[in-house]
Amino acid sequence: MRKPAHSCRRLGPTLVLGLAALLGSPTAGATEGRVITRLRQTFQGQIQLLSNAVLIVDVAHTRLLQVPLTNLHSLQFLAGPAPFPEASDTLSGWQSADVGPVPQPGASRVRTGGIQLRATTLEHAGGQDSIRFTYQTLRGNGEIAGRLLRMKGWTTSARAGLMIRSSLQPDAPSMFIGQTLTGGVTQWREHPGTAHRQHTRRPVYDRMRLKRDGDWCYGYASPDGLHWRLVDKAEIPMDKEILVGCALAGGSVSQGLPAECWFDDVRTGRGLRLHGFVPQVTLESGSLLVEDVAYSDEGELYFQGPYALPSVPLRHAARLDFQWRPARLEAQVPAGRRGALLASGEFFEGDFKSLREGTCTMSTVLFGLRRFDAHHDIVSIVLGQSEVRPANAEIRTWSGSILRGRLLSLTETGLVLQEPLLGRVFIPGFALKEVSQLDG
Repeated sequence: MRKPAHSCRRLGPTLVLGLAALLGSPTAGATEGRVITRLRQTFQGQIQLLSNAVLIVDVAHTRLLQVPLTNLHSLQFLAGPAPFPEASDTLSGWQSADVGPVPQPGASRVRTGGIQLRATTLEHAGGQDSIRFTYQTLRGNGEIAGRLLRMKGWTTSARAGLMIRSSLQPDAPSMFIGQTLTGGVTQWREHPGTAHRQHTRRPVYDRMRLKRDGDWCYGYASPDGLHWRLVDKAEIPMDKEILVGCALAGGSVSQGLPAECWFDDVRTGRGLRLHGFVPQVTLESGSLLVEDVAYSDEGELYFQGPYALPSVPLRHAARLDFQWRPARLEAQVPAGRRGALLASGEFFEGDFKSLREGTCTMSTVLFGLRRFDAHHDIVSIVLGQSEVRPANAEIRTWSGSILRGRLLSLTETGLVLQEPLLGRVFIPGFALKEVSQLDG
């Protein structure tokens, strides 16, 4: 009689339920899952990783099973890990002020994801700003994005939108993108004490974005938050420390009627990713890493996030995708060439140099160094060729990564995989979605 390649112990219902509850507690590290053995037996229940084995508490059949790594065909986790708390930009670090002469004090209210402004300002302030401003402080390059949700009590001179400015002085250098009653508007002041320059535009989009890159400021608008159009840019020298926020001007003093506006989805920072696509790194071995890219230099690519590997050598990367890659753009990539596939459909041939604060630097013989907004200008960066290597295991994580290689061991906290290019890689248990040992 053939000896089973797993151990099984029948238990009483009360004991099994108690074990399941114990393993299912937040501190135990177990979760609901399904195990398939090499003999194609399937077991389901609370799963706990052990040293080179998997423990299953099968409540339905009142049994406790242990499957060794040598008999494991696949392991599927049926429930994702508890969500990690996300940092909130909309609750901390916001300040408010009336900038310039105002006949009545304004008011601001900041809530999760939204900002409300109320203001009564002057239509003509002698070349100075007269606004209500709710802002955060940034150092160096950065940006702000948000959606103007609705407006109330507007006059013909009212305007609301996003602003970057060098200080709270009423004649400070600044750039503004927003809306009036008649359309979209962009305003900027290049030097202290000078008059504003202004452009009006149509169509009017509720979603807006301002970006500071060195001495240049850029204004963008979008109908859906996915596709962004550059509407204006200006060279505005400012100090290292800048203010970014939401601004409102308007209201009627004679009628006692303030202007009001509401913003939502307001975000500030460096290199904002304003679409749902998480960057993907395809390795030359065929493994796929789906992780937020923190930064890179010419030698290493560094990740951030709860599931992320610390870094990978760039020499092992075949492609970096920053947006969905439509089939119609595949033909634009010349075979065997390195470079950047741009969202415009153009292929910019050159060598990848670095990625910092959302800005990608490429080097070419003809144009020298060129810089691109990684999350908006670039679809893919082509670094080499990818070829799927032979592997006996495939690991899928909750972030979407797929790593192939040789499964070396299981531990109570995760597993160790020998990836053909990266070597020994530890993947924590909370990141695992599926573990498969491949036939052959």
